[in-house]
Amino acid sequence: MRELSSTTADVTATPFQSLTGELCDSSDTNVKRWLLRQTPSPIPALTKLCNVESKDTSLSDLEAALCVKVKPLDEGHVGAMGDTTRLEVWFNLDTLLPVATTNSGRTKSRVQEFILKAVAKDRLGTSLQHGLTREVELYKRVMADGNSGHSDKNVEGVDSIFLQSVAPTVIACEADMTTGAKRVVLQDLSKEMFESGAVIGKKHTPLNFNKDVDAILQSRYPCSNPPPQEEMVVEAFLVAARLHKAHWNQKKLLQHAWLRNADIYQAALGTNETNSPPSRFEQTMQYLRHEWTHNIRPSMILQDNGDLIDSDDGGLCFSKRVVELLDMATSHERVQWKYHRSKMAKGNFTMIHGDFHPGNLMISTETNTITLLDFEMVGVGMGPQDCAQLVMSHLPPDCFGHAAEVALSAYYRELTSGSNGVDAATYTFDQCLGEYTDEGLGKWLWFLIILKNVMPPPMISYFAAQVDAFATHHERDASNWMGTLNF
Repeated sequence: MRELSSTTADVTATPFQSLTGELCDSSDTNVKRWLLRQTPSPIPALTKLCNVESKDTSLSDLEAALCVKVKPLDEGHVGAMGDTTRLEVWFNLDTLLPVATTNSGRTKSRVQEFILKAVAKDRLGTSLQHGLTREVELYKRVMADGNSGHSDKNVEGVDSIFLQSVAPTVIACEADMTTGAKRVVLQDLSKEMFESGAVIGKKHTPLNFNKDVDAILQSRYPCSNPPPQEEMVVEAFLVAARLHKAHWNQKKLLQHAWLRNADIYQAALGTNETNSPPSRFEQTMQYLRHEWTHNIRPSMILQDNGDLIDSDDGGLCFSKRVVELLDMATSHERVQWKYHRSKMAKGNFTMIHGDFHPGNLMISTETNTITLLDFEMVGVGMGPQDCAQLVMSHLPPDCFGHAAEVALSAYYRELTSGSNGVDAATYTFDQCLGEYTDEGLGKWLWFLIILKNVMPPPMISYFAAQVDAFATHHERDASNWMGTLNF
């Protein structure tokens, strides 16, 4: 057992003047103080994970023995909000002996590693704007129902017991919804799992442009072959199907303001006081239309073949098909509430992950099962959108045919199977395919506008080419695309 130096944090220190200040401070002392004030206390779970026998030890003594150490993650794994770290937790049992011992009689507990996810101070505005604290609301329900052993799905509309089976274990979480600050302590999966992009996207995906994929897979499967790409795409789609099936047309989901787009579906389905759209809808549509028609499109040069390229030769290129799809998506008709409402009122809805790409899907090297990470974009939408995002994000275009079609067929079979399965008579495979194609394209057309000022031009060009290939394969262009900008 390695020796770790840590002093007992002064938990009586002056409290922070604001919750945001506390959540943005990742010092050892503050993180310990924060853990100790959580309700319910995470100490029982931590003692179990750290292999500490605590039966005859008071909670206050265990709290005093708690030690934490915040450490940086490997470069490139700090997260989009820029303040994700590793948290080491152990108990200094010297002060508890002979009352408390570890199961093996040691005087030092096992060191347990967690991921400490937070938002950097300079990213709070982005977090607040996009509602990225919503995952804390989800995790709170999963934790509460996990402790009680039952799910309040009939009350909440959220199947917390199912979510426990596909999400990492969360030890503690808290957010300040007014500022975008948050902190989540969750299970570190890096030893027994790895990002699915190494198998699903291989060397094609931007997730792996600077990685030795062969070396990663060799280290994970030293004595056997990694699972085939097609097999893991199917597995990812099956996880999505189970998530969607568990929440299919659950109107109680719409009562949760923290779920992305729940308010918009409320208005579309007439479950709010008026049928008028939320102001956020109109503001977002106006922004997207203005950004494309007044900023992005005019700043690029139209080629003879209809493509648009970056005027300053930054490597950005949108094909003619993508340009025309973006023109249609941001047209006056398509940004109107009437058009969106008609689409949502006729369709189905469910809980969607919202950021369903290989970087957020972890593969177990032992079982090849998938665990979902990062529920910052969790919300209400059409289920097949999740599947289309994974395909367009990182699959090579030569997989858009057979591999993706096999996976979508598996998705539909799982979605419509079992006692809680969706009724295949009212939701046909053709409907599923249509939502996968049209609304999947709508999700990525939204991404292209939003990410234009966030990602470097070559990265945007990669995703634009993926969208073009997907639309081409499914024979979609501005004349027959029936989707909406899915934000």
